[in-house]
Amino acid sequence: MKDLGYFSLEGLQAIHDAGAFYISRLKHNVGIYQKEGDRFRKWEPEDFLAVLQPGETMELEHAYVSGKKVHQPRLIVYRLTEEQERQKEGQWKQKAKRKGAAYVTRRPHSIYVYITNIPAIYTSLHEIHTLYSLRWQIEVVFKTWKSLFHIHRFKPMKGARFQCHLYGTLIALLISSTVMFKMREWLYRKQKKELSE
Repeated sequence: MKDLGYFSLEGLQAIHDAGAFYISRLKHNVGIYQKEGDRFRKWEPEDFLAVLQPGETMELEHAYVSGKKVHQPRLIVYRLTEEQERQKEGQWKQKAKRKGAAYVTRRPHSIYVYITNIPAIYTSLHEIHTLYSLRWQIEVVFKTWKSLFHIHRFKPMKGARFQCHLYGTLIALLISSTVMFKMREWLYRKQKKELSE
């Protein structure tokens, strides 16, 4: 799952060439084209707003992206629900207030476009948005691993010692995550409170 900050069509192609799957959001400034015969039709966000109701998803057949018109195995378009739009608008207003309106120029869009090479037999178009939404939770886990367990830092050592160090750290992470999960579950059952990572 690629973060928008690291978006690169070349990077996605390298993942595909290695035989792996990817899901990435498409940046709003990347052109979307659909091949119709020997011509290309350009899709604008407003075109999707006219076709999709809030909460609906569609897959664009024969999709190409960017000015180079790079073919995409699957291009899925999701329109946020009205509740999601309100949340995004609220987040944008808070960020604009905190950083200044001049700093935060782009208002949130209600259309999310995903590109993926995962075949439809493995995941439906309706599951792509949900799968991509898990990316943030995965990021939080890795951030926790780095900040609390310093998994990204180690001294120079022999290979066997490094393996012991790595496996020991991963065992500690597993135990810690299991205990935290049980604590969060207990707290939710007893007091109906959710505890973040």
